[in-house]
Amino acid sequence: MRKGLFTSDFIVGLVIFIAALLIISPMWGSLNLQVDNQERTRDMQASALSATDTLIRTKGSPENWNNTFVKSIGLVEGEERILSANKSRYFFLYMISNYSDAKFRLGAGAYQLGAEMRDRNGNVVFYENVNFTNFTISADAREIAYAQRLVILKYNDTSQEFVNLRLAVWR
Repeated sequence: MRKGLFTSDFIVGLVIFIAALLIISPMWGSLNLQVDNQERTRDMQASALSATDTLIRTKGSPENWNNTFVKSIGLVEGEERILSANKSRYFFLYMISNYSDAKFRLGAGAYQLGAEMRDRNGNVVFYENVNFTNFTISADAREIAYAQRLVILKYNDTSQEFVNLRLAVWR
């Protein structure tokens, strides 16, 4: 006896297989989307941390760089975490005049970047007619990663204070 091509067992198996695909497919897509978002968030956080590390651990290049001539950005004066008020001033001026270049030099080129320094009272540091802030996060930002460090801002040999350096990276 010859059986037909589509037996009842085959049709039931096919229905179960198609139902399983219809159930698993959206779940698989959702899982992939969640993993992609996690990786992007982790990358943004790494960019923010790397940028703050660059600022608080290096002197920059050339060592006496300013907002018109800079190869790499670093705010250190002497030891790590002791930042030069002059270099910090140049950094915020550079963020205003060469924003795209500044964020690329700090490794956050794929994202938007904001930075600010606040004193222990929560006020934005103001030095030689420059507010130490460039921290306007756009309203349409979908993801934001922050990095924050407590550092010493050295104005001169006799004047320094603790400040909070905060960076945000968003897309």
